Amino acid sequence: AVDAVVLTGSGRYLSSGAAFFDVGVDKVNWPSVLHSQVARLNVGIFHPFIHFPKPLFIAANGPAVGGGTTMQLLCDAVLAAPSATFHTPFKKLGITKEGCST
Repeated sequence: AVDAVVLTGSGRYLSSGAAFFDVGVDKVNWPSVLHSQVARLNVGIFHPFIHFPKPLFIAANGPAVGGGTTMQLLCDAVLAAPSATFHTPFKKLGITKEGCST
């Protein structure tokens, strides 16, 4: 039986954040359509963390950006390596914070 789950990144990063244009965000109408598109993505990404039935831990092995930082706030505990850093560049992107980042 599984008692808990530990998530970590591959390579030097825990998470480099969302590549909005790689997940179908409309480049022409950016950021006017971004809110609805990101809201849809957030439900699919963050709801499983909220409703996860077992203890959920993050082993932060390096930088986490945007949603990579947010997902940590939904876990039961975070163990951060000295190389771990946490960034939320929402203001620089001209968008509001999502999920637990507010």
